[in-house]
Order: sequence, then C-alpha cells, then structure tokens
Amino acid sequence: MYGIESSVSGQIGALAGQIRDLLDEDSNLFAVSQARVTDYDLAAGTVTLQVSAQAKSWQDNTTALFTALLSDGRQFSAEASGKNGTFTAQNWTLPMDQEILLSASLTTDGVTAADQLETLYDCLPGNFRLDVWGGFSQTDWANQWRDFQSDSWPQTSKKLTLGGLSLSISHGGNTYFSPSPSQVEICFYRNQETVPESSVPVPEALELWAEAGFVEMYNWTDYTFTCELLPGETLTAAVCITDDHGQTTWTILCAYRLDQSGNVQTPQDLPADWQPGDLL
Repeated sequence: MYGIESSVSGQIGALAGQIRDLLDEDSNLFAVSQARVTDYDLAAGTVTLQVSAQAKSWQDNTTALFTALLSDGRQFSAEASGKNGTFTAQNWTLPMDQEILLSASLTTDGVTAADQLETLYDCLPGNFRLDVWGGFSQTDWANQWRDFQSDSWPQTSKKLTLGGLSLSISHGGNTYFSPSPSQVEICFYRNQETVPESSVPVPEALELWAEAGFVEMYNWTDYTFTCELLPGETLTAAVCITDDHGQTTWTILCAYRLDQSGNVQTPQDLPADWQPGDLL
C-alpha cells in the first residue's frame, strides 16, 4: 500500500508540474524569442543588439516595442518592425551592463500587453576580449662575467635564451560576441620599459584564425629570443594582440628577474591585466 501511495503521489506531482508549465506557456505572448550581441564599442561603452520575437497571436495592425531594463534601473526602448507575427529590432544600441533584462509589448487596437523575453549577462568591457594563453617550452641560462666599472669587482650577469613558443587564442567563453585578432606579436620588455626591446610578428596565428576561428600552436621552434640580464633587471615576454575593434591587450608568456646575487627568480602571481610599464 505504501509503495502504491508513493507511486500515485509521484504521478500526481508530475502531472501538476506539467499543467503549470502548460499554463505558463499559454500565458506567454511569444512562442519564441532571440537576442544576441552583434557588435560593441569599447570607447562608447555600448553594445549593439538584434532582438526578435514571434508572437503567438497578432493582427495586421499589431505593433511591438522592445524594452531593456539595466541593473541601475535605466530603461531603453526600441520600436520593432513586424512581418507575419515576427517582430525584430536591429542595430539597437545600449550601454554595457552586468545585466540587461529584455521584454516586449504588443499593441493591437489600442490594447497593450507585455511579456519578459530573456536576460543578457556580463555585457561589460572586460568580457569582450580574446582568451589567450602561451609560454616558451625551453629556457636556457648561461653565466657571464662583466666588469661594470673599472674600479669594481666583476659581477655575474645571465645570458637568457627562450625557445619553443606555444600559443593559444580563442573566443571569449563568457561573452555573446568576441573580437578577432588582426595583429599578433611576441614582445620582450626589459624592466618597466614601455617600448619592447624586441618584437616578432606571428603571421601563422592570423592564418590559423582565418582557417579555423582559433589558434593552437605548440612548441614552435621558429621563435627564439636571446638577451643578457644584469643584476636587478627583469625581462617580460608577452604576446601583444590587436583585435578588429582596435583593442590592444598583452598576455604574459613568462617573466624573469635576476637578483643582485645573480640568481634567477620567477615573479609570482603575474597579473592578467598587465601592460608595458607595469612593475612585476
């Protein structure tokens, strides 16, 4: 008896849930809707949307209005064009925001009804960037002796050689729209210099992106770099990427510091937002 009661209770609960879902579906004004980011402007701090919704019921004189509610309470509206019950707003420009709640209203013969569509999250400047990872698989150090001043003792410097470039570039995983790289360079910066000591373009990365929409390069031996570090100096190797929206970002591949005793140190907790001139 207990098993039968449990089974019946479960079936009743499932049926009640299905009925609620059907009632919710019947109460919706739209059968389906879609919203996507088609472009963005970092300088202006805006995103451009294309929003469409298929009405369940409409007439020839039915009009639609899309509304966006931002997290700070600001509201923006866009009139939609309609065809066969599908209402669309294109090139709708809105401020970037953490949360954009979209809704739409239908008006027929002076009677208006509104319904929520969907919410776009994380439409913030920092999220409109490429995912980049990389490094050098081979690093060689060699001691050198240098006499910095005629009246000083010789001091140890290090000759550094980097080789075996690995590089991965992909679309940002948490955005609705991702840029494409237009220029990829490996740059080597000494200390807090803002101008690279050396830079090497990576045309293969652009070719791979054009072919597949992502870049996977592992242990490429064509890219090497050799320099001499003096005590107290730091060398930072970074990939510099300029995208098709004019944004330039740097991602650290590796960084080394030579202390006053001639020991090589690797800085910890390398910042994700590093740029030339920052102190490691």
